[in-house]
Amino acid sequence: MEESRAWPSQLGVGEPYPDEKNEILADWLAAYLQKKIGNSTGETNLLQQISQRKQSKNRYESLLQQAAIQQLANKGVTGGCGKAAP
Repeated sequence: MEESRAWPSQLGVGEPYPDEKNEILADWLAAYLQKKIGNSTGETNLLQQISQRKQSKNRYESLLQQAAIQQLANKGVTGGCGKAAP
């Protein structure tokens, strides 16, 4: 999973700033893996990170964000960004 977050050294003009990176899919997969190994805290932290990100224009990433918000709501945890679960 961590290798998927590495920025290729020969791609474009350089690595974007951390707040400009879009790692929703990597975070979603990492949250899934945390759930599978029984690390509820790790899963919740990653779901919160996903839900707090700026709304993606990519509809698939937007669906992952909504799913993260819903999963947090099911756990009784707010996403921390004021978004209500549908």
